[in-house]
Amino acid sequence: MSETEGGIPYFDELFKLIGSDEEWCRAFGKNVHWGYWEDPAKADGSIESFVEAADALTRKTVSEAPLRDGIRILDVGCGFGGTIQMLNEMVKDSHLIGVNIEERQLARARERVQAKNGNTIEFIHMDANELHFDEPFDVIFAVECIFHFNRPRFFRHIKRLLKPEGRFVITDFVVKRWKMPIFRTLNAISRNATLATYGDIDLSYSLTRYRKVAEEAELRCSHDLDISRNTLPTYAFVLRQIKKVADAKRSTRFRKATEGLDKATRWGILGYHVIAFSHPE
Repeated sequence: MSETEGGIPYFDELFKLIGSDEEWCRAFGKNVHWGYWEDPAKADGSIESFVEAADALTRKTVSEAPLRDGIRILDVGCGFGGTIQMLNEMVKDSHLIGVNIEERQLARARERVQAKNGNTIEFIHMDANELHFDEPFDVIFAVECIFHFNRPRFFRHIKRLLKPEGRFVITDFVVKRWKMPIFRTLNAISRNATLATYGDIDLSYSLTRYRKVAEEAELRCSHDLDISRNTLPTYAFVLRQIKKVADAKRSTRFRKATEGLDKATRWGILGYHVIAFSHPE
């Protein structure tokens, strides 16, 4: 999660909590995204379970890309560098770049992640809607952050920056197109709470709309994986952690916004997907 100039409410709160609360630091000090449980029934609500699940979601995402040694990888909306950290363990002699619009997130990423295995790592301050690099990439990731971007513009940048045989992989909340009216009603109910906590996020994209935006950018949706069921334990965990938010008004808004996402997912209105894109064959 990342990307909007001037700060995001949940990151404002997150920086306070990871600096003062050990459990928050363990849970969200590396990965700031949902968790993935192969068997959701085994989620026990513990910090350890969530930390493992957050790493598992990163692994699930990067497994959708053809990784090998000696490649260029871009992670857009890199947050605290959790995805770059995992990739740093998986490949050798590669150039790993994380970009984010918030310098404070990048500062933490630089402190946490050091290059190894012959890799080089850069964390760069850059707007996802204005990506500018001289060389293309073999793989590009955007893990749980694209809802902050101008997607059509972002996809045009990806088309330009992705090598002909490259892969672009995202994770995102994807609305079921035929349930859009219900989603709009739920979204309207929790809109003010969402703006005050998670920021101005756009969760209105269906898989059909993603395919259309990709096609307009001369890319194609090459693979889609619905992992909604595997992410469900995240909501109960996050809702318990929200109780530690000191400001009562903000805590209430966080709870309301998160409960809205939880209901939309459990009711089959909103899904959590890993989606891969590539150049047309």
